[in-house]
Amino acid sequence: MRGPHNDLALDAELCPEVQRRLRGRHRTRPYSSNRIESDHRHIKLRLRAMQGPRTTATAYALIAGIEAVQMIRKGQVLGITRKNLQGQAWVFGALLGLN
Repeated sequence: MRGPHNDLALDAELCPEVQRRLRGRHRTRPYSSNRIESDHRHIKLRLRAMQGPRTTATAYALIAGIEAVQMIRKGQVLGITRKNLQGQAWVFGALLGLN
């Protein structure tokens, strides 16, 4: 970020606000300790890789499916394990309105 072209602008006498910000701690993962945001990161990663849904209906179905996978992965669905494929199909159907 610092280079010969902007050294003058970053001097403490000319721009103390910038110098104060540069001394502060930089967090590269701001939501890593936030429980809700860290759970939400799996959805964000998948949606970013897919370049996002085009319609609202697609977004609803896509997020419901990703949430179903996360619930099964984390063991939040009682009686359904990773190996119980019939139970997983039921969860997907219930969340997507197919049952």
